[in-house]
Amino acid sequence: MGDLRSLGRAGWRTLFLTLALSATAVALGLLLVNGMRPGDGVDPLLAQRLLRESAGGAKAILERSPSSLDGPTAFVEIVGQRTWALRAAAIEISQTLGGTHA
Repeated sequence: MGDLRSLGRAGWRTLFLTLALSATAVALGLLLVNGMRPGDGVDPLLAQRLLRESAGGAKAILERSPSSLDGPTAFVEIVGQRTWALRAAAIEISQTLGGTHA
């Protein structure tokens, strides 16, 4: 980012709007969760039974997943895979329509 003084009016406005919108999103989320209270009507016995039944499936998924993909590495892998998949789809559509690909 460099020197903060070089941001200028547009940079400060962008920073302020980003922070304001993020705070608004967090506040709205908290209000909705506390107002709607999801999960209040779920029977505790049913919830415990469902957790027990799905534990094996969750364990199997974790065992199959590579342990090297943690945190930022997983994010980069996911974004990278989706980016290339979208690019391939765009090229295919372009070729189907008779255009050139980028």
